[in-house]
Amino acid sequence: MLIPRIIRLLNNFSIRQKQYSIQFSSLYRQINIENSFNNIHKNNQIQLELKSVNDTHVTLIINNKEYKYDWIFLRDSCQCHQCIDLSTKQKLYNTTDIPLTISPQQQTGIKILNNNILEIYWNQSLLNEKNSHIHRSLYLSTWLQTYSTLKNITRSRYNDRPFINWNRNHIQQINLHIQCNDYLYSDQKFYTALKYLHDYGLIFIDNVQGEFTVERLVERIGEIRHTFYGKTWDVRNIQQAINVAYTSQRLGLHMDLLYFEAPPGLQFLHSLVNNVNGGASYYVDAFRAAEILRQNDPEAFEILCSYPVTFHYRNAGRHYHFTRPTIVLNRYSLDNRIDHINYSPPFQAPFESDTSKSEFRKFIRAFQYFRDLIEDQNNQLELILEKDQCVIFQNRRILHARREFDPLSGERWLKGCYTDLDNFKDRLRIFQEKFEPISALELHPALGGGFGLDYKIQFGYDFVGDNYTGYNFGIPDPYPLDCNGHGTHVSGIIGANTPVFTGVAPNATLGMYRVFGCSGGAANDVIIAAFSAAYEAGAQIITASLGDASGWTEDPLAVLVSRIARAGVSCTLAAGNEGDAGLFFASTPAISIDAIAVGSVDSITIPRAVSHGYFAINSGLNTTFQYFPANNPYPTNISGYSLYALDFNTSNPADACTELRCNTSSLSEKIVLIRRGTCTFLRKIANVQKCGAQYIIFYNNENLIVNPQSPNGVVSAMVSAELGNQWIIHLKEERTVTFYFPANSTTTILDISNNITGGTMSKFSSWSPTNELYVKPEVSAPGGNILSTYPTDMGAYAVLSGTSMATPYIAAGDSVHVKYTESAPSTTIDMTSNSTLSVPCVRLAKKKKRRKQSN
Repeated sequence: MLIPRIIRLLNNFSIRQKQYSIQFSSLYRQINIENSFNNIHKNNQIQLELKSVNDTHVTLIINNKEYKYDWIFLRDSCQCHQCIDLSTKQKLYNTTDIPLTISPQQQTGIKILNNNILEIYWNQSLLNEKNSHIHRSLYLSTWLQTYSTLKNITRSRYNDRPFINWNRNHIQQINLHIQCNDYLYSDQKFYTALKYLHDYGLIFIDNVQGEFTVERLVERIGEIRHTFYGKTWDVRNIQQAINVAYTSQRLGLHMDLLYFEAPPGLQFLHSLVNNVNGGASYYVDAFRAAEILRQNDPEAFEILCSYPVTFHYRNAGRHYHFTRPTIVLNRYSLDNRIDHINYSPPFQAPFESDTSKSEFRKFIRAFQYFRDLIEDQNNQLELILEKDQCVIFQNRRILHARREFDPLSGERWLKGCYTDLDNFKDRLRIFQEKFEPISALELHPALGGGFGLDYKIQFGYDFVGDNYTGYNFGIPDPYPLDCNGHGTHVSGIIGANTPVFTGVAPNATLGMYRVFGCSGGAANDVIIAAFSAAYEAGAQIITASLGDASGWTEDPLAVLVSRIARAGVSCTLAAGNEGDAGLFFASTPAISIDAIAVGSVDSITIPRAVSHGYFAINSGLNTTFQYFPANNPYPTNISGYSLYALDFNTSNPADACTELRCNTSSLSEKIVLIRRGTCTFLRKIANVQKCGAQYIIFYNNENLIVNPQSPNGVVSAMVSAELGNQWIIHLKEERTVTFYFPANSTTTILDISNNITGGTMSKFSSWSPTNELYVKPEVSAPGGNILSTYPTDMGAYAVLSGTSMATPYIAAGDSVHVKYTESAPSTTIDMTSNSTLSVPCVRLAKKKKRRKQSN
């Protein structure tokens, strides 16, 4: 999610029914996953290689992928001070000044510097250049990667943020309200407002006091757009009106000033007085209507993209007219996205084209189809603007209208303003660069790759933001994006859909409500708000992988969940990970009387993610090796680091178990090799960290490989005893072992048979009963050693354990059962059939209590 930073997703979410495939795939088999998205935007150091040159272009290899760059393009893009003015940032020459035969000088004219800079000495000067000289250009690998594809270029210009198309039910679940003071004085809240305005097309500013405050709202974005209506204009019922808006009549769905060659992009309407009977405003997402038309009737869609419609204004000594199609596409975008809609029946002129041709009738049919979509009340958000409330909306996307009102019942006075869309896009880019320098919307491909009605993840909300800890105020956001992996993992268990493995319900439609920040806990009020939002959104099943110790069913969160379940919505909740605490250690909201608490069973196989790298002895040939990362694979920017061993004794069980004497930075650019044994992984890491170590390889004391532990700030992994011993021999003989970690490496998932705990209750799974002797959990599912999705910048896939992993398994299974039996979701479990219980294995280690129920 999200996404997509991708793609980051939630910790609490709901499922709605869709079409499900009857075919199920096991999560437990050996698979190969191409991690081409492992390090998107993660490392500034991008590996650059020169493959070939010819008369017209160069072929470069950037992170193992080939790209071609034309010589003219490269010369035209030189950023040196001779080509770009340092003050104005403007080009000092014309593209037409570049000779068609330009290329690097022969032999030494092109080379790669430091593995990430392309250097070119050109063979010709620019045309008409007074002082002929040999020109040198430098291109960073990051710049070359940016201009390698249209997708990367789009992202670099912050034009990759998707629109979220909405209907009435969807938009009513979104809090689009911002306080006026927050909008004016808080950059973070203002940026939130800009994102809402981009994503949904409209926002509402509350407590806008004073007649002229609307001008300040506009100027926070950009200059006010003056028109013949004035700098601002008053929407009131007046005699001899020059516009139907200045009457009490019904004003149908329309957009403003389409008779201008460049209509304004944003409209502001500030309600100063509104105490009449009637006069409700309503809004429609025209982009969504157009996308439905594109999907259901492509021919009609294309007609509306091309057939000319003229808009005019002839009144009060004014004569404007302009001709444009109903739907305008951005033909230069990756997805042919919609740029503008042009729809304003009150100002539509007679058709200028030959109406005797068949295209006219086809246009009318398509136009009527579009009209039916926007007039459907299910697509309309209707409300009465309250006093001191201002609505801001995109004039070329959101259709707006007004019901008629009784002018004798009171007064209705709105003050309006315009600004241009360029001003809005400028502010959005500037604040996105400030707060989100990396696109957060590239969601995990196995979870649909996006967010909105056209994706797997269709609805939801972030109630808290990244910096929320449970003890401070959260900053909400429209996108429920995950920054620690828990929500992404849980989501994949439900609905992941890849060529190599699937979740339990791969065609499920998901809704997501985020209640955790990147660390810390969550307060009850936030979780209650999320449960309520999921219920109001029409979810049939709500599942939550969270909890805290509480044995009493009167807990407010547990009471809310019970009421939701009694209303017919299945609620599946993680039982908790306090199995070592024994009986009477239940968790809320799993203690809810009417909810289904889910315990965990260990998988019969243990999936392990094996990453691949290369090592070389004395700068010789690269040799491939496999390693088990603790969390993320090694980053590509440490390629070239050499191996360092603390001890050449391969039978020393206490390697790195005591503090070392060293300079604090002596190991900062080394990969430290440590033997497993005696003390914990974390203790060994803490000792070498004091010497600056950040990258560690453990070699096992047997050839079986396991995943080691690793704290924040350290990347660690494990290799086999055999490989570790080989490296020690090379180091003892004073050979250098260096490493290379490609950005686009392959991760292999291996299944290791679990003959010890497989099929039994997980040792961490919490026990029954509650303080009032209710039996919890009612059911258990696979939750120990579960493979699922993970944020793409954290490895894309991971194996985790916890009742958090078992709970979505039951929720997704229930959704499939509902689909194929056409029955209601299961809100209870028949406890009479639960007479035989599996027992957990003996306790192996004490588990730390967590708010999120995973280990």
